[in-house]
Amino acid sequence: AVGATAVTNWTRSGGSSGDWAIASDTTHVLQQNGSLSSTPRSQYASGATGAPWSGATSVAARVKIIATGSCNQAAMVCLRYTNSSNYYCAALVPTGVQIQTAVGGTSASSAIWPATVATGTWYDLKISVDGASVVGATFGGSLVGTFTPAALASGYAALTTTSMQAAFDNVVVTQP
Repeated sequence: AVGATAVTNWTRSGGSSGDWAIASDTTHVLQQNGSLSSTPRSQYASGATGAPWSGATSVAARVKIIATGSCNQAAMVCLRYTNSSNYYCAALVPTGVQIQTAVGGTSASSAIWPATVATGTWYDLKISVDGASVVGATFGGSLVGTFTPAALASGYAALTTTSMQAAFDNVVVTQP
C-alpha cells in the first residue's frame, strides 16, 4: 500500500527505517526519499523465489532520480548483493552510468559511460553477469560497457542509493 515502509520479501540495509516507502507514480514504486546522505541505503530481495541467485543473472528496473546530494551520488540496480561489502551494481549517476562493485569490502568501479540524465525522468537500467563474472551495464536498452571485478558466487537483487533520492519500478530478475 502507498506509504508502507516495509516491502514484502525485501529487507532494508543501511539508513533508517523511514528512508524507503511505497509511493504512487503512475504505478506503485519503491522510493528512497528519506535522505541525501552518502550512507548507502539498500533494499534487497531476501525472500524472493529462487534467491539468492548464482550463475548468469540479470537485474533490470526503471529508475528515476528525485534529488541529489553533494558527493558520490548514485541510484543503483544491483545483483549478487549480500551486504554493503559484497555486490555488483549498475549505478545511474548525474553524468551517466557506472558499474560499482565491492567484494570482501574492497570497492572497484568502471569508468563512467556518459549519458544525459535528468532529475524526474524514468530510465531503464540493467546489470548482468555472465558465467565468467564479466559484469555488463545496459542503459535505455543498449549495453554501455562491461567490467570484470573479483568474483562473487551468489547474492540477491538489490536497489541502493548513495547521496541520492530515487524511485524504482518494474524490478525483474532473469536467468538464461
